[in-house]
Amino acid sequence: MNAPKESNTSSSSQFCAHFTKKKCGGCSSLHKPYQEQLAAKQAKVKTLLEQALKFAPEHIKNSALNAMQPIVPSPKTMGYRASAKFCLHEDRYGHRAIGLYMQGSRVVVDTAGCPANVDLANVILKKMFAKRSIIPARFYDHQGRVFQKARFKFLTIRTSPSGNGTNRDAAVIISHTGIDKKAIAKWLDLAGLKDLTVYESRLTKADEDNFTGRYIDHVSGPETFPYLLNDQTYQLSPAAFFQANHSLGPGLIAGATSFQQEGDVLLDLYSGFGAYSFDLAGRFKKIFIVDGNSAAIKTANDHAKKTGVSHLEAHADMCENFLEAKLPTEMAPRVTHVITNPSRSGMSPRVIRRLEPSKLPNLKELHYVSCNPETLCRDIKLLLTHGLILTSIQPFDMFPQTDHVEVVAKFSRPRPA
Repeated sequence: MNAPKESNTSSSSQFCAHFTKKKCGGCSSLHKPYQEQLAAKQAKVKTLLEQALKFAPEHIKNSALNAMQPIVPSPKTMGYRASAKFCLHEDRYGHRAIGLYMQGSRVVVDTAGCPANVDLANVILKKMFAKRSIIPARFYDHQGRVFQKARFKFLTIRTSPSGNGTNRDAAVIISHTGIDKKAIAKWLDLAGLKDLTVYESRLTKADEDNFTGRYIDHVSGPETFPYLLNDQTYQLSPAAFFQANHSLGPGLIAGATSFQQEGDVLLDLYSGFGAYSFDLAGRFKKIFIVDGNSAAIKTANDHAKKTGVSHLEAHADMCENFLEAKLPTEMAPRVTHVITNPSRSGMSPRVIRRLEPSKLPNLKELHYVSCNPETLCRDIKLLLTHGLILTSIQPFDMFPQTDHVEVVAKFSRPRPA
């Protein structure tokens, strides 16, 4: 696909006092010119692919390497983060910091006004903590060695930058170790954020440094916030995953959904709230989307009902369980296309086995969206043994100024002669 037009991709590095003076670890590659960052990510994906196919037959290895496409740059290289995370830190003397860890340590650097975040995220953060006297609990000491009860530990702010820039265009998840829900609601009311979508996540010792725990519950404000993506407005819970870089979101969707052949049934695995499937709704007779995140699946079901996409079924389940026990027997031979977008750990062997020709005999194309090229290349090696051919592998710079890279790998399965 063609790269989107760049709006502020500079050939030189960009200045940020948090990185330069305080050694914030959030933008680990900020010292590199942007074009150098892009080249490094392109080379990283190619090297990992070469390593994964080191012992593959020469013709398979050469075919896969010839499928490499140039990296798609981000339209925005700063101010792109629509989903921002913060550590809430307080030392034993009561000194507070709201930000990210210093490079190579657990020292929290205050990153107020972070230029990587969209403006609305920084505005919400400032409103939340402008009056220390109304905050109902202390912050967590991230350098402490013991679990600390009744503390605020992490904060996630998710925004829809395509909105009007109001509180209604944002949502937060406040992660803590045991604070009364009513006290949190009162604090945000006093801070002028009564109309903000607010959720909490209660952390336990077992959660360690996870930003959220097993359960995320609504606290105050609307239960969802509007999120515009590719001309469709989804009503999202902040617990539902979506891409942090809103400026490149449409480009990633275009890359992931550009199937070359006509289809019958689409399987959308690890689907989130189904942004890929809704973009493709007119091209398939039946669509199954599957994700273990119940908040995301609720969004998908609500959006399907709202938009009249009656041929889409959304299942809150593990992909392994759905493929092995819940995909209707009569539907498996009709599956012609698959999109898969797993977490950093990649696809499980159980899922990959369900993609074999004996299980999906009429599969034509599979598109794999990955946030971790290491596990992607591991899975590519396995998928190639199932009669699939790698036709394209293209990096997307969803996280400028960092070493992270998103990748879309496309496969086709030739019809038997």
